[in-house]
Amino acid sequence: MERSIKIGSQTSGADGNITYFKLSNDIQVGYTSLGVYYPNGEITQRTGIEPDIQVSPTRAGIRRHRDEVLEKALEVAGCITSVSDLNDSGPTVKISPNPTTGLFYIETRSSIKQTIDFYDMNGKHVFSKSIKGSAEIDITNLEPGVYNLIVRSEAGVTSRKLVKIRG
Repeated sequence: MERSIKIGSQTSGADGNITYFKLSNDIQVGYTSLGVYYPNGEITQRTGIEPDIQVSPTRAGIRRHRDEVLEKALEVAGCITSVSDLNDSGPTVKISPNPTTGLFYIETRSSIKQTIDFYDMNGKHVFSKSIKGSAEIDITNLEPGVYNLIVRSEAGVTSRKLVKIRG
């Protein structure tokens, strides 16, 4: 596509399918029988597809269950993936991945103790956790659904939504 933007890492250049045929009972030959080409007619075989924006997953991102390539693509596309509350006076809070299957990473810019309370959509308190700064939190024991997280500290109160899906 003319207006498309390729985001990610360089591909290996192994494209097309492999066709096999037998020369005898002992000898089988294989070759690529389809080609993939750039719009200008250049081949991609052995050179690969070069992205317009180079983004690769990092170890830190993998540990935090983040898809950095997708995050960059959404940023470039101008997609809004979260909205902070209008009256948000508390600490800055980032949650990833959201939705989660149970294990997620919460990141704050504060090094003071914070309490995170989880409430289901009926307002029932279902879970609490104390953190300092950032932490990995496991909620695999909670039912799938939408949860309201209230983060409290000396700096103030912040709320975020977290979606738990089946995993």
